[in-house]
Amino acid sequence: MSPMDGLELCRNVRGHARRNYTYFILLTANVGDTEYSQAMDSGIDDLLPEPVDGYFLTTRLRVAERILASKRRVEDLETLLPICSYCKKTRTEDQKWTSCGVLLAVTNKHRRQPRDLPGVHGRARQSSTQFAE
Repeated sequence: MSPMDGLELCRNVRGHARRNYTYFILLTANVGDTEYSQAMDSGIDDLLPEPVDGYFLTTRLRVAERILASKRRVEDLETLLPICSYCKKTRTEDQKWTSCGVLLAVTNKHRRQPRDLPGVHGRARQSSTQFAE
């Protein structure tokens, strides 16, 4: 088996569906426009020229952490409430599509509503009479 370079490794990883994203920083002595374009087309996320300065590498790793954390948050949010952009319905746990209103009604049915909390209506009535005067 012949050794593969960083671009080929990145293309192979990107070519397989993976649950977790792999963030690639390519270290290279060749940083021309052509090499940069090839790296980005191969799926490289960032590029650093050799010799590597420790400060720049540390900074780029912090950026990579922020990007991956944002990606995880988006993925988490997408799993919470998948909504069809065409019909605006959402998929339930049993994989059926239903309107968002029905889902919210079912979800909120077990939560305490303001009317269930002691003293809320009295304060609300007081506020509404103050504005009416």
